[in-house]
Amino acid sequence: FRLEAEFEPLGRFGIACAGPVQSVALFGRKSVAELNGATIAVTGETSTSVVMLRTLFEHYYEVAPAAWRGDPDEPADARLLIGDQALRHAAAQQEPVILDLSAAWYEWQKKPFVFAIWVVRRDLPLEEKKVLAMRFEDAFFEGMAHLREIAERRAPDLGMTQEAIEAYLRNFRYRLGPEELDGLETFARLVRPRKEER
Repeated sequence: FRLEAEFEPLGRFGIACAGPVQSVALFGRKSVAELNGATIAVTGETSTSVVMLRTLFEHYYEVAPAAWRGDPDEPADARLLIGDQALRHAAAQQEPVILDLSAAWYEWQKKPFVFAIWVVRRDLPLEEKKVLAMRFEDAFFEGMAHLREIAERRAPDLGMTQEAIEAYLRNFRYRLGPEELDGLETFARLVRPRKEER
């Protein structure tokens, strides 16, 4: 949201999910309700998911951790992990998932959560924007046509079955329609007034 003056969406490309996402999760041994006064460690690989977790804690669960640490390897009562790190952590069953952030958001707002959108500089020539959008479209269809092979390649590294990875990838919404944009605007309304604090 801080970049809106300089950037604009590239078509309707994004990454969204309605319900559990698996790869944006809070791990720990306590329940969410027990995290009042707790220490939360967060990965440095994301800013969106950290803001989302803070928003869920404040507005939905009414939980107030005592401290936030910027290294997920530091001692903490719970740790926020995303992407491959979260998938590996869950597959290894090192700690239970106490909160799938996308599932919690959907339970609260009944709307998809948009984790990312593809953007371009507003001052980029229109023809270049069109070419980029066409290449993204081609890449999308290429990727979807080869999900099985992608899943087979990644399975050993992630400690998951090929079927589980393929289902995980199919769970995302890669094009943003009215429902996803409504979810994005809802999130924006919740965080924009406080964005300077973050």
